[in-house]
Amino acid sequence: MTTLNITILRFAHAFDSGGGTETYIEDLDRMLLANNSWTIIRMYLTYDKNTKSQQHEIIGKGNLIKVPLYAENPDKLELMNIESKYDVLKNRLKNLFRDQIIYNPLLYSVFFQSIIQKRPIPKRINEALNAKELATELMSEHKIDLVVMHYASGSDSAAVIEAAIQRDIPYVFINHFSNDCLNSVSVREQTKKAAGIGGVSKVGVPKRLRNTFYNISDGIDINIFKNTSSKPNNDKKDTPIILLPARITPSKGQHDLIRVCANLRNEGVRCQIALAGRADSESYIKKLKNMANKLGVGQDVLFLGLLSSDQLREWYDKSSIMAFPTYHNEGLGRVLIEAQAMKVPPVSYIIGGTPEAIIHGKTGFLVKKGDISDFAARLKELLNDANKRRHMGEAGREFVVRQFSLQALAIRHEKFYLKAISKVSRKF
Repeated sequence: MTTLNITILRFAHAFDSGGGTETYIEDLDRMLLANNSWTIIRMYLTYDKNTKSQQHEIIGKGNLIKVPLYAENPDKLELMNIESKYDVLKNRLKNLFRDQIIYNPLLYSVFFQSIIQKRPIPKRINEALNAKELATELMSEHKIDLVVMHYASGSDSAAVIEAAIQRDIPYVFINHFSNDCLNSVSVREQTKKAAGIGGVSKVGVPKRLRNTFYNISDGIDINIFKNTSSKPNNDKKDTPIILLPARITPSKGQHDLIRVCANLRNEGVRCQIALAGRADSESYIKKLKNMANKLGVGQDVLFLGLLSSDQLREWYDKSSIMAFPTYHNEGLGRVLIEAQAMKVPPVSYIIGGTPEAIIHGKTGFLVKKGDISDFAARLKELLNDANKRRHMGEAGREFVVRQFSLQALAIRHEKFYLKAISKVSRKF
């Protein structure tokens, strides 16, 4: 806790609600403001052109101002491809060329820097169309002490960073995805003047950042996500429920879970799948429903939509297992922490920082990305063994309480911010 009255401008390339990053920021801001007399200005995305007014809220000792940024809704179905051995080799060669040639200190300063600076910034999905205009306006209207970037790669993030640099406002970058994202050219270019770089996981931090990277990790309100706070579940069915709480988008792997459900059904193991989250693509939902019907499990797949924290907690309480067959570049996987706090063992693909969120074999299971057969086997093992589910649930709750409390998360952010503000000339 600090007594300094500071103003934070937060940019996340995220919406007001509906995803892991959104929930992370909402919980974080409320905890920071409960402890500090700060002003936090949160820029968030919306598809609604009519959402123009700012929202002001007094929280604890501080003030939260939410500012909408308009983005066009692409309703675009992502293409999901499992990496082949050729793709893995190609990516390794590409990374080697980038790290050893492009970012060779001599070659970069003499040749590549000017080329990169002249290239157009790649177009990203859901980019804020008025980021530069609003960021400039906010920086003129408020005395901003620090800009906190939760995203860096697109033209919108570049505009916010440029506005901060022009006004000598320090900025930091917090990576919510897997740490290999820190190696991309766009991220490296946009964060090279950052006063600090951190992330939600220490898995796979690039060598050049290992001595300066700040592991902020993740955190949840363990007093909210616990069994005793849920309503009594009087309508439990004989059919066990497997919950997948994530945005309904191909990168989160809902299609894999439906295939797994069908495989289990063929082996005589009945279960229901509950898909909870914001729908990023209506066409993908149609695809999932058609797939489930063709595989004969249409009645076993539930689409719950976007749930409040209370509603999500109740579904955790109803569920036997939490499944996370994600292909997304996960920083950590917040839902893995929530599930374990609720004593629901998770089964997840190994990608990004997910190994940091599960103790394999003790609090849940980690499965090789795309291995549907092993994923099904792990779910079957847990569905058929109530004692194992119970023991894993208890161990998972202890693990989360020890490692991922919301108070500890807020303290880590405070230290990160204050260090950047007080020592802006020094990268850490």
